Amino acid sequence: TRATGLLTGTNLNAPVNGVRPNPSAANVIETVSLGESRAQAVGVNATLNFSGTGQSVSIGLPGTIGKSEPRFRWKRGLTLMAYYNVGKSRNNTDGAFNVPPTGSLDAEWGPSNGDVRHRVTLVAYSTALKNFSASIYVSASSGAPYTIRTGRDDNGDLILNDRPLGVGRNTARAGWQYNSNGYFTYTIGVGKRTVALPPGITLTSSGGGLSLSTFSQADAPRYRLMLNVSVQNPTNHANYVSYNGNMTSPFFLKPTAVDGVRRVDVSIGFSF
Repeated sequence: TRATGLLTGTNLNAPVNGVRPNPSAANVIETVSLGESRAQAVGVNATLNFSGTGQSVSIGLPGTIGKSEPRFRWKRGLTLMAYYNVGKSRNNTDGAFNVPPTGSLDAEWGPSNGDVRHRVTLVAYSTALKNFSASIYVSASSGAPYTIRTGRDDNGDLILNDRPLGVGRNTARAGWQYNSNGYFTYTIGVGKRTVALPPGITLTSSGGGLSLSTFSQADAPRYRLMLNVSVQNPTNHANYVSYNGNMTSPFFLKPTAVDGVRRVDVSIGFSF
């Protein structure tokens, strides 16, 4: 992808020999659409379906397994998916009101703020236990870039965004980020009355083509009680973020925050 007309800033009241053109005002930032960006990315994904064609992406209601089904069958609904993306994104602007410290957009080319080179996602889904569904998501991504700054006004424009000599934008990198989530649902049929469900729908892709087929579903209880548990970051892994690029700071090149603490949500649903 290529983009032009991105917003950047220029200071209309920058000091000249230490004196502002308008002494009664501070910085006056004009937003201009002179920025550009370039990006390339490629992704690949794979799906492994243990339960057989027509069962991995069925669209239907939970708790619809017939009484003839065994209580536990390890292949039932078992689907594994993997996704990997590698990309590169560069631009010459940090946003509408950010003035280039070099005074030239040509010298500002560097990784964009969203330039995360590697992204990996793994997903596992299973209904091996009757009336119980489980989904596990695990993802990882390489670190986002950030800029090294001197922490001083070296060019005398009264804006503290100067970089060391020869250092470009977003040349430093934060650490890798790791995330995991789990979603679990157990469905309990209430009452003896059952209802006939409409046919399930299966979408199958092979070699780029997409085909649709239907299959019959066993009768479901008229009323269903669903117990849901959602777990974010079950390992309580610490993702360090907000890296400090200010050379005058005691936290230089160190993270200043932690993201993604463990969280457990429990809910109950009732459907009929």
